[in-house]
Amino acid sequence: MSRGLYIHVPFCATRCSYCSLLEALAPRMGPDTEFTVECNPEDVDAAFSAAGDAFEKWRWSTPSERQAALLAFADAIEAG
Repeated sequence: MSRGLYIHVPFCATRCSYCSLLEALAPRMGPDTEFTVECNPEDVDAAFSAAGDAFEKWRWSTPSERQAALLAFADAIEAG
């Protein structure tokens, strides 16, 4: 299983060589257990910085640009 984070789009597997997985239970989804990557404070700071940068670009985009971005995101999720 590949472990890492998505910060500023690229998969940051190398920065997470120390990462451990945390068990995440979602009772609504059934008895299956999921796992999430444990992050350190630097990872959280990087994620907040990336979110701020993304918001500055997103807030000035047109509705059609936002639609195209969300449809591309949905296509990427469906492609696996």
